[in-house]
Amino acid sequence: MKKDLLVHIILIGLVLNCISLSAQKIDSIPAVCLNHVLIYLDSATYQKLFNLSFLSDTVGNCSTKTQKTVDNEWSGKYLFGEEGYLEFFPTKKVNNIPSGWFGFGFITFRSGDIWKIRDKWQKHTTEIIWTDTSIYEDKGTKKSWFYSISLAPDDTNKYLPVWLMENTPEEMKRAGYGDSDLKEEITWGTYMNNLKSQPFSKLLKGITSVNISVGTNEMDFLQKIMIGFGLHKTDSTFSNQYVDILCDIRPYSIWRIQSVTFELKQDVAYRKLIISGSLILELKGKSAVMTFN
Repeated sequence: MKKDLLVHIILIGLVLNCISLSAQKIDSIPAVCLNHVLIYLDSATYQKLFNLSFLSDTVGNCSTKTQKTVDNEWSGKYLFGEEGYLEFFPTKKVNNIPSGWFGFGFITFRSGDIWKIRDKWQKHTTEIIWTDTSIYEDKGTKKSWFYSISLAPDDTNKYLPVWLMENTPEEMKRAGYGDSDLKEEITWGTYMNNLKSQPFSKLLKGITSVNISVGTNEMDFLQKIMIGFGLHKTDSTFSNQYVDILCDIRPYSIWRIQSVTFELKQDVAYRKLIISGSLILELKGKSAVMTFN
């Protein structure tokens, strides 16, 4: 009798444990990764950015282009990896933004995940979560491009350029995906390869870590955003399985990039590229670190 009771207790425990794990899985926040970092550079560094042939021939895809939506237009230089990229702007065009100022663009893996994250986030924050759909025109026809969400602070001086984006189903279908495909995880790199119909052949893969300087006032608001996106905070670092955001917290207001680290697709011997007096790129093993001085 006691043996039967023990078996029943064990079975009940296993069932409850499975229910608990299932609930945790359902209740968990969908994964995101850091897709790109936008960075403002002094005009001299911006001009020299792609002067080194090794950078464009071997490290990553380099381009200078203008992007347009119905509401916005911006021009910059881009350094593309297979699963992420850097977007550069010169400070001379934006007088009130200093060199080193930056922004983070995170991205989801599955269509519809952005709304799951927003809805779960909304339950745990008193701030307004702004939502936007970027639309562009193609031969007179308006087409949806991507969704984006972030926090809208009561004090606009506390605004931080950190957002989560997701391509619209319409954009994914233009890249060749069907309804059944959109139920599965699709990385940004896979989407880009499908869109361009050519594989990525350079060294850079995705962004694995970023070091930033941030003031104590900005840190509080940044934490609300990062936790909302599903990252975890340990001391002054926000992280998930894809990226680490290391924060150098200062007692005064500051928002500045220190370095960005990419994973490389293969091991390389140490090489140092001096782009300017304020920007260097070092490659070693399977990492490439861009440091901003």
